[in-house]
Amino acid sequence: MAEYRGKPDDVRAAARARERAHGPDALDTLAALCNLAQLLASSHRRRGEAVDLLRDTLERCERALRPDDPLTAEVRRQLEELN
Repeated sequence: MAEYRGKPDDVRAAARARERAHGPDALDTLAALCNLAQLLASSHRRRGEAVDLLRDTLERCERALRPDDPLTAEVRRQLEELN
C-alpha cells in the first residue's frame, strides 16, 4: 500500500467520498480508510484514533473481503504494529 500524504481532514473527506460513491465495504473505501489510519498513526497525538480506525477497518475487511486478501493482511499488519 502506498504511503498517503496529506492533511487528515482532507484524507478523511476523500474516504467519505469513496464511501458515498462505492459503499462502506468497497475495496476503494477500505483502502482509503487504511490510508487515513496510516496518516493518523504518523502523529503520536492521533495514534489512538488510528488504532480505533484500523480495528473498525479490519472488521470490515474481514467481513467484505477474504481473510487472505492483501488489503486485509495490510490492515492487520498495521494494527499489530501499533499495538
